[in-house]
Amino acid sequence: MNLIPKKDEMTPKERMSAFAKGEAIDRIPCIPLMGETQTPLTGKKLSDYYHSPDLMAEVEITCFRMFGHDGVGIGPGLHAIPEAMGTKLKFPDEGLSFVSEPVLKDYADFDRLKPDDPHSDGRLPLILKALQIIDKKIGSQVNIGSGVGGPFTAAAGLRGTENFLRDLQKNPEMAHRLLEIVTESALRYIIDTMMKGTREQILAEAKECLRKTYDNPKGYILSTGCQIPIGTPPENIIALMDAARIYGRMPIDPEILT
Repeated sequence: MNLIPKKDEMTPKERMSAFAKGEAIDRIPCIPLMGETQTPLTGKKLSDYYHSPDLMAEVEITCFRMFGHDGVGIGPGLHAIPEAMGTKLKFPDEGLSFVSEPVLKDYADFDRLKPDDPHSDGRLPLILKALQIIDKKIGSQVNIGSGVGGPFTAAAGLRGTENFLRDLQKNPEMAHRLLEIVTESALRYIIDTMMKGTREQILAEAKECLRKTYDNPKGYILSTGCQIPIGTPPENIIALMDAARIYGRMPIDPEILT
C-alpha cells in the first residue's frame, strides 16, 4: 500500500467552504487543536504566551505554516472567563495556566460578580487582538475561529470544582468519582495517542476513525479530542495530517480503510 501523502488540491479555506456546502472536497478535513501547548515550537515560554497577543498569533501562524491544517483559532480556553470575573490564575513558564484562587468562596459574595466585558476584562482583550492578527496574516488561506469552555467549566473556575459539584449534586461523592474516571480515560487516550504514539500508531488510529465515519452523510472532520499536549513531537501532528491526506482522499476508497 502506498502510504505517501498526496499534495493537497485545495486550500484549507476552499476545502472547508466546500465541506460546509456538501460539495466535493479533495480529502477529509483535519483540524488538530493547537493553542498554547504548541508555544515551544516558537522557542518562547508558555508564561509569555498568556499575556502577549503577538505571541498567541505567532504560535497559530507557525503551526499553520508547518502543518497546513484546516482550521485555526484561539479562545479563552478553560480559565480566561472566570479570570476575567475575578478568579486568580498561575502561569508556569513551562506549563498550562491553572486556578490558584477561585473568586467565589461563599455565596454571600454572589452579588459582587458581574458578567465580564470581553473588551476590557482580564486577558479577553488580548485574545480578541490576537484573533485579529491571525485573521490579517492567514485569514485568506484558512478559516479563523474561537471557542470557549462550557458553563460548568467556567462555574468551576469561579467557585472551585469540588465546591461547585457539591453545590449542585445530590450525591457529590459518586458524581466526583464518575467525572474523575471519564476525564482520566479521555486524557489518557488523547495523550497516549498524540503525544506518545508512533507515526504508525497515529496513522492506525486515524484510519480507524475514518473507517467508522467515512460514509456519514453529514460529513466528518478528523481532529484531536482536545488540545494537543505540551511536548507532542511535531512529527506526530504531521502524521495526523498525513492520515487525512492518505486515507481521507476524496472520494474515499473503503478498501484502503480495511
